[in-house]
Amino acid sequence: MRRRIGQMLPAGLAGIAPCTQAAGSLLLILLASRTLDLAGLGRLSLLYGFFVLASGLVSGFVGDSLTVLDRGARPIRGALQAWFLILAGSVSVLMTVSSHLIGASGIAQALILGSAGFAFVSEEIVRRLLMIDLRFGRVVLVDLAMILGTGLALLAAAGDGLHLADYVLAILVGQVTGALAGVFLLPRSARYVVTMRGSALRQVAGFGVWRAAQQGLRPAVLAGVRFIVILFVGLAAAGELEVARVYAAPALLLVGGFSSFLFSSYARDPSKPLQELVRRADRAVVALAAFTLLGSVAALLLLPVVGPMVTGLMPDPTAVAGWLCLTLGIGASIPYGSLAAVRGRASTVFGVRLTESLLSLALAAGVVALTDSFVLAPMCAACGSLIGALVLRLVVLTRPPRASSPAPSSGTSQSRRSTSHV
Repeated sequence: MRRRIGQMLPAGLAGIAPCTQAAGSLLLILLASRTLDLAGLGRLSLLYGFFVLASGLVSGFVGDSLTVLDRGARPIRGALQAWFLILAGSVSVLMTVSSHLIGASGIAQALILGSAGFAFVSEEIVRRLLMIDLRFGRVVLVDLAMILGTGLALLAAAGDGLHLADYVLAILVGQVTGALAGVFLLPRSARYVVTMRGSALRQVAGFGVWRAAQQGLRPAVLAGVRFIVILFVGLAAAGELEVARVYAAPALLLVGGFSSFLFSSYARDPSKPLQELVRRADRAVVALAAFTLLGSVAALLLLPVVGPMVTGLMPDPTAVAGWLCLTLGIGASIPYGSLAAVRGRASTVFGVRLTESLLSLALAAGVVALTDSFVLAPMCAACGSLIGALVLRLVVLTRPPRASSPAPSSGTSQSRRSTSHV
């Protein structure tokens, strides 16, 4: 019994960790929905979508490589450091140059936006370092520090009313606070750097590029859906779409965040037969689907009362239902995609994800253009995600495995990492 409780504890904390991260995002957008007009809320949602997209790309490239490759080897660790600096720096530069997309003006605001992008990515990598060893309790503390920093920054700026620039600055302060707290909470064995001379840049890129592309696809779809709505309907409609997403966000982010635990747990069991892990993935899908369906029914029943109370506006019921269906699709897709990627099929998973993403965006563009409305856009994204989940389970995971190792590193090194490195 004690052993079973010990096995269940990491999964339970894995569920709490994305809840705290979701709470930070939710509180930020909820406050914005009450202090910004719909156009401003639409701009902030598009900006935040870019942050999440950048974070997903770098987390997939560097974070998943940290999880699977032998990060204790100096060439690998040096390459991970180099790729982090290259990718996070590129995000910062692109955010600075593209600041006009959210209406920012002036060098100071552009630099704040670029710095916020770098901090957003850095905080996520620190979280991943803690997640690798299933230290989800410390991840929760990092998220709480991020929420506290964001809240204090918004409180300090609230004297003459909150504007879009205030939210960008608050994101910067919160992410820096969370990242610093995470570095402090890392074990001493993880808080060191190595020389980047002679790093295995190609080896890390060979695995990381597929994971980055895969991890970035879903945030790219969400950002693409927002952009399509802005293009065909307008910024105010994007604000209404965001109100509906915020109402459904707790379920959406909780299910999405559970992927970090699944990926880490699959990577720590390289010697187990594929079919045994497939059955484990099936059980995870059933559990996530049951959670999503029960939560969705409750959320829709409570919408007329809780929706205006939480967001300050009445979320569109059809849009809310669409976001909840997308949550169901993500919950069905994540376990199978994570398992296939760990077992050396990252490029195949990327192909499936890319196809479902293009299908989702094509459906969303066609439906939004024909109806001149935003309400069905989330449902279009849900259709693509559910189709991708079926393909992964019924096609990709039924093929005989090509190799027993999950990645370029050996099974021996993976076993060593799971016990001696964080």
